[in-house]
Amino acid sequence: KEPVIVCSVEAHGTGKNLQKYCRNLFTTPMSSGSKWEQALARTHRPGQEADEVSAEVFLHTQEMVKAFNQALEDARYIEQTTPNKQKLLYAELLDIEGECY
Repeated sequence: KEPVIVCSVEAHGTGKNLQKYCRNLFTTPMSSGSKWEQALARTHRPGQEADEVSAEVFLHTQEMVKAFNQALEDARYIEQTTPNKQKLLYAELLDIEGECY
């Protein structure tokens, strides 16, 4: 069985090594690409033993879809203007109601 932890992005903040976990569930998507990078880096980092790290996001309101799309735009901008690959852009994005996110 996989270990489970429940915490907010703000609660675990920076410096926490959560690589013993390989699944992430975000109930409130952030609109900042850099915050996504930081949050995903808690589990997708050296020492991670899983072949893949997953992140699922609730997008059940238009506001949440808008926030997630803004984060994607931010991540694209960061990746285009710096040498840093963005973890949010590694993802396979799902087709939701006919639109790809």
